[in-house]
Amino acid sequence: MMGAALWLPHPSYPVFSKKGFSPGKHYVASLLFPDPELVLALEPEELAGVVLEFLNNERNPRNLVSPTSIAVHHSIEGYPQQYPRRIMEALAEALTWLVREGLIAHDPEQPDDWHFITRRGRSLSKAADVRAYRDSAILPAKLLHPVIASRVQAAFIRGEYDVAAFQAFREVEVAIRRAGDTRLRPSAYQ
Repeated sequence: MMGAALWLPHPSYPVFSKKGFSPGKHYVASLLFPDPELVLALEPEELAGVVLEFLNNERNPRNLVSPTSIAVHHSIEGYPQQYPRRIMEALAEALTWLVREGLIAHDPEQPDDWHFITRRGRSLSKAADVRAYRDSAILPAKLLHPVIASRVQAAFIRGEYDVAAFQAFREVEVAIRRAGDTRLRPSAYQ
């Protein structure tokens, strides 16, 4: 066997390694993770990025995915005995994160466990996009002054951190000028 296989429903998928995806290298009904420790070393949101990238690359005209079929025992084969349960749990955590973040959602027209990739999920087509999305939550808007949040959040979410920082400092400067007593030192603000 070439490596342990994570079953997903299409016959030709890429390999994921520490360097990322290698499209079209193997023609098996699997996304290969040759090293089970790599899967287990990923945090749920990191593994979720890999899974979402895979799902976005899938040739699936109806845009449907069944999380249960991805994280079940028979879907993982070829790993040593101590790994399948832990890998299933890691996948279940990753899929739960995708649902929680609104990147996949239950399809109301489908029975049981069928989900679709949301508009936001489709916009994050690479694991790196999911990482940037995740990093955007580092700046919780509710902790910022409303004026600053309204000016910087969009730039921060897009990963334009330098622009966001500049805009935040500019808003602080404007607020300080407005609050200062310009009647005493008018030349300082010209």
